[in-house]
Amino acid sequence: MAEVSVTKAAPETPAFGRPGWMMPLGEGLFGISPFALMREFVDEMDKSLGVPAVAGGTFWPAIECKKANGDFVVKAEVPGLKKEEVKVELAEGALILEGERKMEKKETKEGWFQTERRYGKFYRSIPLPEGAQPEQVKAELTNGVLEIHIPVAETKPAVKNVPIK
Repeated sequence: MAEVSVTKAAPETPAFGRPGWMMPLGEGLFGISPFALMREFVDEMDKSLGVPAVAGGTFWPAIECKKANGDFVVKAEVPGLKKEEVKVELAEGALILEGERKMEKKETKEGWFQTERRYGKFYRSIPLPEGAQPEQVKAELTNGVLEIHIPVAETKPAVKNVPIK
């Protein structure tokens, strides 16, 4: 039987235990700063609670686009915004949604005072489908949901039979 030699060495401090060490991004949990992890955690909690994402003064309303009853329908969730705070434009084959949220809430009760402020802008550009008729667009804001209907003319793709020899 072959002999095996065993030597005992002092335990080495793992790389991530050394001061100032940071793993390159994309190589696991230790490659992300704790502040980035916390920011990501807060964003995920906001998503689960239905709070619009806010970062650097910008928020992105949830948007749904579909074709229904001959219309291209766009629904955007803009809770708390009034129609004066949202701008809908059609330019260069795209539907452009813009808006700005300025919300301030003050509450005073016995022994304490609380103020909350939320600010944010959004800009979304959605390409229009072929055959869209922008001159007949209709938009309505109800209970925080902006719904836009753009009629779309039915277009049939040109089909050409190719004879096989």
